[in-house]
Amino acid sequence: MWKRTENGMKNKTLVLILILLSIVASGLGTALQKSFSSAQIVGFILGAAFLAGAILAGSKRHS
Repeated sequence: MWKRTENGMKNKTLVLILILLSIVASGLGTALQKSFSSAQIVGFILGAAFLAGAILAGSKRHS
């Protein structure tokens, strides 16, 4: 069973990390877009892969 307090704390940290990651990814995407046309697409793919990995890691820890 999941403990509500630990789950809540981990969800908040995960959300904060994802928000920071998306800000950094969008900033890098706009900065690199002048040089590389596919920078935002690559950033989005990396962000999505990181998000999926983080969710899988979190669910595996609690199961």
